Amino acid sequence: SLAAPSASAQQFDTTMAWPLCGRITEAPPASWVETDGCPVERWGNAGFTDEPISSPYGPRPLSSENGRHDFHRGIDLATDSMTPVYAIADGVVRIAGSHPGYSDPLVQLRHFRPGEVACGSVGCYHSNYLHLTQAVVVVDATVSKGDLIGYSGASASGFEHLHFEIRD
Repeated sequence: SLAAPSASAQQFDTTMAWPLCGRITEAPPASWVETDGCPVERWGNAGFTDEPISSPYGPRPLSSENGRHDFHRGIDLATDSMTPVYAIADGVVRIAGSHPGYSDPLVQLRHFRPGEVACGSVGCYHSNYLHLTQAVVVVDATVSKGDLIGYSGASASGFEHLHFEIRD
């Protein structure tokens, strides 16, 4: 029989920063600049979200392929190119820029679950930020929650957005 995962393996930071910092460029605090990072008061605050979501997680029709579907592994947040993108939680940069496993430039961060210090089978998760115009972090750098990690761009179709996903 399979053992149930530990309680800590099921946990995430409940005050994660939003990847677009609640669309901070639309209503930034006085004297704020994007390199200041995402302000702490926006972390986990439902009043600041990155909605609207232009494509949700899960199965979706491919409009150009006569009813064929694919499985979307993240969410798409429509936003102008060059919108600042922030780390949702403390982590280490695993990928920054182009990578053969992905169609567009991205940043991938590794995060430890609360109470964990190693990945093992349940101790960490990854966040991916795709279709970036520019990454401002480098591989193996340590980032803190809310740090600027890059700028959004557009997919091959020309649609300006950030594709964001969590991988267990």
